[in-house]
Amino acid sequence: MKFSWKIFLTTILIVCCTFSTGGMILMSSWLQQFLDREIQFAESQNVMLNGALRTASRLLPQEDYHDIHGVAERVLSSVLDKNREQLPVLVADEEGGSVYETAAFDAFGPAFKNVSGQQSGYVILCEDGAYRIHFISHWKLGSEVYSLETVRDITGVFETRDAQYGMFIRLTLGMTCVTGVLVLLLSKWLTKPVRSLSRAARRMAMGDYGVRACGKGQDEVGMLAEDFNRMADALEQKMDQLKEALRRQEEFSGSFAHEVKTPLTSIMGYADMLRSRELPQEIRLQAADTIFRESKRLESLSFKLLDLMVLKNRELSVEPVRAKMFLEEATSFVRPSFERQNICLLTELEDSPIRIDAVLFRTLILNLLENARQAFGEAGTTPSDDGRAGEAGGKDRVVRLAGRSDHGRYQITISDNGKGMGPEELSRITEAFYRVDKARDRASGGAGLGLAICSLIVEVHHGTMSFCSDAGRGTDVTVSIGGGTDEE
Repeated sequence: MKFSWKIFLTTILIVCCTFSTGGMILMSSWLQQFLDREIQFAESQNVMLNGALRTASRLLPQEDYHDIHGVAERVLSSVLDKNREQLPVLVADEEGGSVYETAAFDAFGPAFKNVSGQQSGYVILCEDGAYRIHFISHWKLGSEVYSLETVRDITGVFETRDAQYGMFIRLTLGMTCVTGVLVLLLSKWLTKPVRSLSRAARRMAMGDYGVRACGKGQDEVGMLAEDFNRMADALEQKMDQLKEALRRQEEFSGSFAHEVKTPLTSIMGYADMLRSRELPQEIRLQAADTIFRESKRLESLSFKLLDLMVLKNRELSVEPVRAKMFLEEATSFVRPSFERQNICLLTELEDSPIRIDAVLFRTLILNLLENARQAFGEAGTTPSDDGRAGEAGGKDRVVRLAGRSDHGRYQITISDNGKGMGPEELSRITEAFYRVDKARDRASGGAGLGLAICSLIVEVHHGTMSFCSDAGRGTDVTVSIGGGTDEE
């Protein structure tokens, strides 16, 4: 059953039960009040007549005691005016025999039997749909005790009650119908956000992760819709990340196959040529040299892939080092290659204690410096390991290495004024095998893994690495790691 129907039926049931119970209690109270008034009126009539008979009994001489019929007739006739002569009255002796009764009493019979002279009271009787009150009291004439029974018709009270019940039932049915329509509309309005949420969930289950639920407000349903939308945002983001990871994995697989295929083709071709032909010594040496260089490329690719896998699960072996001494030692390895290419390597280093894995961090610095060197190209146009190819363009070739301590962290910035990169290339340079220049010469042995390894090294040190680059103006790389305390 739908939630809106549950609200509708529950509300209608509560309204009907509450309205009916309240109405019945109200009408029962009203009926009891009218009955009490009629009983009091019947009692007052009987008491008035009984008092007249008692007064007459005390004033009558004893010789008139034997004519009880005449006494009752004279007293009651004097008390009851002509308009009340039809009041049903019965005077009976101790045995219950009728002594005197009015003509109106002929339609009724005695309602009391075996009632002693000390008792008085009333009884309500119903015959053929008519209701009446019989009230009895006693009076004494000499040594004899007589009963006085009066009757009062109260059929009008019960007819009014029945009419009220009928009106109440019709009113209840009408109110139920009106309330039902209003509650149905209200339930549809209240459950509209829930229906929207349900439709959104079904569409999301079918793969539409961009759908959102319509629901605003501070009530529970509005908060549920907002929570669902936040969940949908997170899920869509995760799906985008999974799609991006799948794309990277596919590109990684394709690039890896391509990187392996090229040197293997060369190796297999030259090896087949060496084993199947008689070649001059010079050609054989060239073929062997090509096989050796391509084998070295495969070895370099294997080592870098191994580094990528090991870095993800490797535990750091950190040690305290002095940042300035460590970075100056790292630059000493690359200065000869910078000088051969007429690149000026400048350093501006602040000394500060840092805790690092020296082997990994040296690999990081050397990779970044090598990329900065290759940003200028060899002999004017040689591309870099990670795609930052270009030429100096006639300007001074400068690479700057700066290090400074900043609020408990140490920042290392490597800047060059080489070719630079655009925003699209900049967002993907840490992907394995990614190159900006797809057709660049592989003579350097690069496979596009350098910055991917650098990114993992920074990650295992719980640091950050950011890039800032403009095409034609150069690139800045900033690495930030913890200072002289251990990082969790």
